[in-house]
Amino acid sequence: MVKKAVIAISVFMIFCAQALFSQGVFDFGMKGGYTSNRITVSVDNIEEGLAESFHAGVFARLNGTRIFLQPEAYFINKGGILIEDPEGNGNTIQSDFEFETLDFPLLFGVYIINKEKINLRIMAGPAASLVLNTDMSLSETFQSLSLQSFDNALWSVQAGVGIDIFNFTLDLRTEAGLSDLSMNNSYDLYHRTINISLGIKIL
Repeated sequence: MVKKAVIAISVFMIFCAQALFSQGVFDFGMKGGYTSNRITVSVDNIEEGLAESFHAGVFARLNGTRIFLQPEAYFINKGGILIEDPEGNGNTIQSDFEFETLDFPLLFGVYIINKEKINLRIMAGPAASLVLNTDMSLSETFQSLSLQSFDNALWSVQAGVGIDIFNFTLDLRTEAGLSDLSMNNSYDLYHRTINISLGIKIL
């Protein structure tokens, strides 16, 4: 199902590029970069740690004079670390969260500067994530997550800034999860990411 979705989206974006490229309003390219991950929990005595990963995929951009629409599709590793000290004596227990997803952000943006060879932009929008795989080492506190099927899409919102110089793009973006990952009514779990992406326009 996921493979079919990836193929359908890729074909659609290629057809859009071919149809709109001659009008000079459409960009298509590849991107990838560094991701900083964190899992937030609504429990005061649990420490939240960062996990580092990467992301890679494609983007398209439908340009106006001052505004643009940018759909994307990329693979990304998300997760984080939660550290508990249940006895309060320094004997900690660590839970590692990791899940691979295929993300589909749809960003709406505004050009602050929009010149022929350089632009500066801000953007924000929703994103849907399809979970492809999970690899978790969890304490008893969070063991119920191992029962989570992740069949439904995870939703989030993204916002950030970007700059284009010639055909190269650089983005700094933050993402806040809207879907509660917890199956336990006593606490909430949400993912947070910061993405630094370097891309190149090929159309």
